[in-house]
Amino acid sequence: MIENDSFFYTFGKNVAGDVKVSHIKPVNKLEAEVRGSLRMIQETYKKALEDAQKGNRLLVPYEWIYDNYHIAAKAAKMALMQMAATKRLPAVSEGERRGFPAIYVYTRLYLKGNSCRFEEDSMAQFLSGVQEIKEIKSEELWNLSVICRAALISLLGEVCDEVLNGEGANPENAQNSARYIENIIKSLRELSTYEFDDLYKKASVVEKLLLADPSGIYGNMSESSKSIYRYKICEMAKKLRLPESKIAREALEQAQKGKDERSRHIGTYILKEKKENRLKGSVYIFLLVLLPFLLSAWTYGYCDDLVLSVLLYFPYFEICKIIIEYFAAKLVPVFGLPRLDLKEGIPDNAKTLVVISVLITSAGKIADFKNKLERFYYSNRDKNITFGILADFKDSAAPESDSDSMLKETLINTFNAMNQQYQNEPFALFLRSRVYSKTENKYMGWERKRGAIAELLRFIKGEGTTIDTFVGNKANISKVRYVVTVDSDTNLRIDSVRQLVFTMLHPLNHAVIDNKKGIVTDGYGILQPRVDTDINSAQKTRFAKIMAGLGGIDTYDNASFDIYQSLFGEGNFCGKGILDVDVCHKVLDNTLPEGRILSHDIIEGCCVRTGIAGDIELTDSFPSTPSAYFDRNHRWIRGDIQNLAFIFKKGKVYFSPLSKWKIADNARRELTPAISVIALIWCILSG
Repeated sequence: MIENDSFFYTFGKNVAGDVKVSHIKPVNKLEAEVRGSLRMIQETYKKALEDAQKGNRLLVPYEWIYDNYHIAAKAAKMALMQMAATKRLPAVSEGERRGFPAIYVYTRLYLKGNSCRFEEDSMAQFLSGVQEIKEIKSEELWNLSVICRAALISLLGEVCDEVLNGEGANPENAQNSARYIENIIKSLRELSTYEFDDLYKKASVVEKLLLADPSGIYGNMSESSKSIYRYKICEMAKKLRLPESKIAREALEQAQKGKDERSRHIGTYILKEKKENRLKGSVYIFLLVLLPFLLSAWTYGYCDDLVLSVLLYFPYFEICKIIIEYFAAKLVPVFGLPRLDLKEGIPDNAKTLVVISVLITSAGKIADFKNKLERFYYSNRDKNITFGILADFKDSAAPESDSDSMLKETLINTFNAMNQQYQNEPFALFLRSRVYSKTENKYMGWERKRGAIAELLRFIKGEGTTIDTFVGNKANISKVRYVVTVDSDTNLRIDSVRQLVFTMLHPLNHAVIDNKKGIVTDGYGILQPRVDTDINSAQKTRFAKIMAGLGGIDTYDNASFDIYQSLFGEGNFCGKGILDVDVCHKVLDNTLPEGRILSHDIIEGCCVRTGIAGDIELTDSFPSTPSAYFDRNHRWIRGDIQNLAFIFKKGKVYFSPLSKWKIADNARRELTPAISVIALIWCILSG
C-alpha cells in the first residue's frame, strides 16, 4: 500500500505541477537523446580502455564504465529497438523538454531525485503522486520498461560527459560520479530481469479500480484476460476523449448496483457488445453476397453464358471470402475470451468429465484407449477431472453379437484395474447397448455420437438411458458440471482442460437461455478450442504430407482469428470442446429430430451458442489415405446438405438469421469443389 505522505509521493505531485503536457506527438527527441548518450558512454569507455592499455591507474568513474560498459550498451540498444512505441505517448508541451514523452520526463526526474536508483516502491509512490495532478495513461505505464532504460542511459551519458570534461578529477566530484554510475549500472542490471507488471499494478489508478470489482472476479482472472480489460478501457477513453480512470470508475459504479454475479462484475460494463462490430459483420455478409454476384454478372457480359456465370458464382464466392477475411483479420482486433486463473485448480462445483466417443471393435483397441486415457490423466491431472470413454459396440444385425460379452468383460476389468492403480477413481466407463434403427435397418448405438453425448448428459442428470454398463465413481459423475468431448484421435495439451474450465467459469461466458426461443442468446453453452493437425499424422504418408500441411502445435498461445467470433461474438462447433451439462441438456434434449441429422455439431453449436477459445489448442489426426479422406468428406457433405432443411422448416428449434447463414455457408463450402469441376467441364464442352 502506498503511503500518501511519503517523500516520493509529494515529490511526484510537485513534478507534475511543473510539467505541461499535451497530446502532440514527440518529435523523435528521445531517440536522439539516447543515441547521443550512448556515444558519450562509448567515448568514456574508449578513454578508460586507452588508459588501461597504457598502464595508467583509472579513476573510479572510469573503472565502473570499463567494467560494465557491456551492460549499458545492451540496455541502450534494447531501448532503441523498442523506441517506436514511445512515439504515440503524450508529450511535454513547454520548456526545455518540449517534445519528449511526459512519462520519460517524470521518470528521469524521479531517478535524478533518487540518486539515479530505480526502486519499485519509491517509483510507485512517485507515480501515484504525479497522478494526483496529471493523468498517466495506461499506455504510458505499459512502456515503462523502455522509458526507464532510456532515462538511465540518458543520465549515464550526462555523468560520462561530466567525467570526460574533467569534473571527475576532483576527488569529491569523482566520488559522486562513481556513486551515480554505480547506481545506474545496478539499476540497469536489475531491470534486465524485472517484471514491470508489478510496478504497473502498484502505480495504475485504473488497475486499483478494476481490483475493486464487487464480484471479486477480476482479481482471479488470468493476466491475458486482465490485459483485455485494460486495453478496452484505453480504447474507450481515446474514443470518448475521457480519462481512463473515469471510464473505469463509471464501470465500477454500475457494477456496485448489480444484483447477481454477472451484473456485479465490472467486466460486464467494459466488454459490452459493440454496435460497430455488428455493423462490420453485416458489411462482411453483404460483400460476400455482392462481390461474387458482380463477378458472375461480368462473366455473363463477357462470354454471354448464363449457365457458366451461375456455376462460377460458387468459386468466385470462395475467392472473395478469402480476400475479405484477410482484410477483416487486419481491421478487427482479436481478443481471447475472458478466463479465470484459479491457483488451487478446478473448484468442487465445476467437476469435469473428459470423454472420448469410441467404437469398441477389439481387445487391442481397448488397450489403446487405456493408454490414451492415462496420457490425458498425466497431462491434465486435477482431483475434479474424470477421464472416460463413451463406448458403443459396432453395428449388428442383432441386439447382441458373439464378441460382446468378451469385450465388455475386458472393458470392465481394465477400468477397475485403472481405478485401483490411481487415487480418487479418476477413470470412468460408459458403455451403451444397441437399439434398432429404422433408418439404418440394423442394431446400433442410438443416434451414434449425437445420441451418445445426449445420453451421457441424461446419465449425469440421473435420467434413463441405454448406458447399461458403468464403471467409476457414480457420486462424482452425478456432480459433473462440464463435459469435454474429444475423438479417439484427439490429443490434449498440458492443462488444456483446466484452461477450458476456467474460461467457462468466467461469468461473462455463462450461458443465458431465452426460454421462449429455446436457445442460448448470450454467453456460451459450448466452447470450441483451436484444433490443429497432429504432426505425426501430418507426416505419416505422402498423401498426408501434401494435404495436411506442416501440422503440430502453435508454440505461441495467442488467440487465433475466427471471423464469426470476432464479428458476431459466436463461432462454429466442430465436435471437440467443452459443454455446459445443464445448458446443453435443457436446450438440446428431445429437441432435434431423430434419425435425420448426420452433421449435428453445427446445429448443436447454433442452439447453445459456441464460443471460440482460440488460445487453447488441441491436435487431431489427418486421414492418411485418399479413401479415408474422401469418406470423411462424403459424410460431411451429406450432413451439411441435410442441414439445409433447418433453414426453411419451422419446428421445435429456433435458428437465428446468423445461424441460418452459417448452415447455408457450410453447405455452400462443401458443394464448391464439385460445382467448380462442373463449371470446368461446361467450359470445355461449350468451347
